[in-house]
Amino acid sequence: MPRPDSSPALIYLTIIPSIIGIVTNILLFLLAVFRTPPTLSTYSKILLSAALCDLIGACTVPCLVTRSISFPEATVLDSYGLCTLARVDTCWLCTGLIEMLITVNDAFICVSFYFRLKVIRGDQPSVKVILLTIFFVMVVHTPLFIGYFATQRKWHNIGEQTEDIELIEELRALTHYGKSICEIRALNVQLLILIGFLMGSCFYMSAVLQLTRSYFVQFAIFPVSSLQFTLSPIANIIFIKPYRSRSTSVTSIKQISFTASSNRE
Repeated sequence: MPRPDSSPALIYLTIIPSIIGIVTNILLFLLAVFRTPPTLSTYSKILLSAALCDLIGACTVPCLVTRSISFPEATVLDSYGLCTLARVDTCWLCTGLIEMLITVNDAFICVSFYFRLKVIRGDQPSVKVILLTIFFVMVVHTPLFIGYFATQRKWHNIGEQTEDIELIEELRALTHYGKSICEIRALNVQLLILIGFLMGSCFYMSAVLQLTRSYFVQFAIFPVSSLQFTLSPIANIIFIKPYRSRSTSVTSIKQISFTASSNRE
């Protein structure tokens, strides 16, 4: 039964983006499996991994529906989702999982952006590099889930969000490959999805510093941080067509150059 201080409107507002995210992630997963051209088959493994993690994250949000009540000394996480129908451990489990998947999503966005630029330049990454990258991303972030759950079981409160600062700093140094791919610069919008994480962090800090006691802010911390579970697959689906066209044209140019050099010989 809903508690007296719960707001149905805010609860529904939290769940609706997650439902959209579930649909778009399933669509992205199917497109990556069945509509990926041979030139992108290796890179698509990152899309598959990201879509799967985002799908799990989008499914976790309705199970949690967390209101984050922050104080300078501690943070109280008040859940209104499906996890309340089970044991308290289930809510802790969902909280740790969604915290981990938020940072995993950020990492996959950055890694995906990096490999997009490599493929556009005609530098196709190997299957081994892709698999090692996916493995590294998951292994690095798994302790966040385990540690969060273990800490909550001891009845401690933590309120910390992390970000892959070093990887983002490295990506700042990346440049586009000449004027011939200026039409692909729209892909940079993928990095704007990270703003959702930044906004969630700002909401959290405003609550911790007691700048506001608004119900909206308390409910918005987790959903806004999790909004990338919905925006990321939408961006990937939108950019599939121009990205596929560019990748195909780069391959064709390489083949023409190879044929021309062979004819000269």
